[in-house]
Amino acid sequence: MKTLTLMHTSDWHLGHKLYGYRRDDEFASFLSWFRDQLREHKVDVLLIAGDIFDNGAPAAQAQKMYYNFLASLKSAGVRHVVITGGNHDSPSFLSAADEILKGLDIHVVSANSGDPEDEILTLRDETGEPELIVCAAPFLRERDLRELKPGETTRERNESVIKGLREHYARLAALAATKRGDAPVVASGHLFAGTPEPDSLETERDLYCGNLGQAPVDIFPPEFDYVALGHIHKPMKVDETGRVRYSGSPLPMSFREALREKEAVLLRWTGGREPEITRIPIPRFRELLTLRGDGETIKKSLGELVRQRRESDDEAWAEIFHEGPESTSELKDKCFELTSGSKIRICCVQPPKRAGEAAMADDGREIDQIAPEEMFVRLMDARGYPADKRETVLEAFKELLVEVESGKIGDRL
Repeated sequence: MKTLTLMHTSDWHLGHKLYGYRRDDEFASFLSWFRDQLREHKVDVLLIAGDIFDNGAPAAQAQKMYYNFLASLKSAGVRHVVITGGNHDSPSFLSAADEILKGLDIHVVSANSGDPEDEILTLRDETGEPELIVCAAPFLRERDLRELKPGETTRERNESVIKGLREHYARLAALAATKRGDAPVVASGHLFAGTPEPDSLETERDLYCGNLGQAPVDIFPPEFDYVALGHIHKPMKVDETGRVRYSGSPLPMSFREALREKEAVLLRWTGGREPEITRIPIPRFRELLTLRGDGETIKKSLGELVRQRRESDDEAWAEIFHEGPESTSELKDKCFELTSGSKIRICCVQPPKRAGEAAMADDGREIDQIAPEEMFVRLMDARGYPADKRETVLEAFKELLVEVESGKIGDRL
């Protein structure tokens, strides 16, 4: 076979904000850099494994960046693009331009249709021969995988979901086998699989997606030559070989992710089914700083940062955790005064958490670290909500959450 090159990425979260501040310049810098990488590495296929947008109603600027980037890929030499929907994406929005995008060899699988054939993509070379089979599985909701049964325990529901995932990927593998010939087979997924490292879970807002729990890596049949995953923001191997892998998000989704290395994954086939895998480091497009201490410590640190960045063209963002006895309100005013006209933006000044003040979940996390969906499911568990009604209510909750996050509800109040 001829050389075939694929780039795996995921979790762009276009439109994401930090403490309410827009990050359009960071996303624009990433997309420009990424397009150059696609051209430099002569990428034939781009695969984006879910969560293109940060919510189901992306802002106009996020949409513009997305479509402008897609329109520029042919000039970068990319011949095929595969995009799958994530739990943050709106299936109807992602699929709205399907027919136009297909004309550019951009294939979007926004949600499960009920027919596994719709997730099997045969990508062909210039001669019309299959060069890659993609099992383009999007984020799979509970209703895609199982029938709800009254009286089920949480364990029974999770086991049923994992069984549904295993069967879904087995069907995709069987279909791909009838089409592959000598072509490699790549699958995608947007889920929580394997046993990710603990620090990869700290900032996942939607780690607990409805009742979908952790899936073992053996849900992916060996017929898949590579499995491109999204949903976890830290790049990592899920199995020992690296055949199943998370690319991670290209930008940090919180200040706690600021020091985490980011990457895209480059695969190259030069013969046979096993690809050569290369990790492509992604540079930081903005410095994110976290300061902690009492008032004097914070003011001293800010003064040093302002002096250090006088000659810099780039603005750094900072979050501050006040841990002293002083008035946080007065400290906040002083922080803004110290950084006025500088290359430091204060995103937030958090007051001290007094003894017993922080509400804690039973797993040790603070309440504000738990995804809204998980909290809602816990509430249904606590109140014994009927299993046969849970999914409908949870989907309604998620729709309301999207409207809250996008500002739609606030605009109507």
